[in-house]
Amino acid sequence: MKKIIHQRLEKGDWHSALLSPQANVREAINVLNKVCLKIVLVVDDCGRLQGTVSDGDIRRGFLRGFDLNCSLMRIMKKQPLVARPEDRPEVVARM
Repeated sequence: MKKIIHQRLEKGDWHSALLSPQANVREAINVLNKVCLKIVLVVDDCGRLQGTVSDGDIRRGFLRGFDLNCSLMRIMKKQPLVARPEDRPEVVARM
C-alpha cells in the first residue's frame, strides 16, 4: 500500500487533496473518500499550507457540536508536522 501511495504522490494526485480554509466539512469528507492520502491539505490562495484535516479531526469536530457546514478553519490542525524535500528518510521516520 505504501508503494501505491508513493507512486500516486509522484504522479501529482496529491493535488486532489487540496481545499481552501473556507471549504466545509462536507467537502472535506468528499475529498477524503476520493484520495489515497487520507488527509486534506488546507491551502490559501497562494498554495501555502495552512493546515490539515483528517477523519479524526472531523470526528472530534462532531463531538464538539460542529456540523457538515462547519468551516475547515474551525477543525483543521493549524500547525501540521511538515517534512522538507531535502530531509533524509531516516529523519522523516523519526518525526
